Amino acid sequence: MSQDGIYALIFLLYIFIVLHINMRRTEFQVQAFIIEVSAYS
Repeated sequence: MSQDGIYALIFLLYIFIVLHINMRRTEFQVQAFIIEVSAYS
């Protein structure tokens, strides 16, 4: 696997963890996070 592929996997794992933590809080924070990520991509 190329180094870019490894970085992509780490990035996806990071997003998954952050979303999982946010889900324990309010739905609003999850939506705000998704909007923020969408703005960067």
